[in-house]
Amino acid sequence: MQEFLRIENADTEEVNPVPEDRLSNLGELLGWIYGRKKDEVKPVIRSQNPDLKYLDEILGNKESLSALRGGEPLEYAHELGRSSAALFEEYLLHSKRSLQKARAYLSGGYAGEESVLKIAGSIANMADDLYNEMLIKNEALMPKGKKKRITD
Repeated sequence: MQEFLRIENADTEEVNPVPEDRLSNLGELLGWIYGRKKDEVKPVIRSQNPDLKYLDEILGNKESLSALRGGEPLEYAHELGRSSAALFEEYLLHSKRSLQKARAYLSGGYAGEESVLKIAGSIANMADDLYNEMLIKNEALMPKGKKKRITD
């Protein structure tokens, strides 16, 4: 944020710490944090953590900043600035946690409905497809002829 506003020394108190050519950036920043009632624009910051961290990271990435300025949601703009590898791993871990939670409620939450079973079947098919594509990319690390799931 300091760089976005071009504030040179945040430790010293100045009457006008934001240079005049950065006042429009200050207006944008305050709009994202607090919203603009007269324009009926809601703030993109809903909570300090992680939203302020995301906003700070967005300000340092041209593509993310452009998306936020274009009205995209904070989360989407933040994702644009992250690597595909980091996002891929994060979503895999999130899926694993969600499945662990669902499994914890299996005995009391599933009464044999076919519609719910179909959902689980679709998830299983997607997981198999994803795993097989990953396994093909990882093939060099696997001994030939050995088809075994790699797990943690």
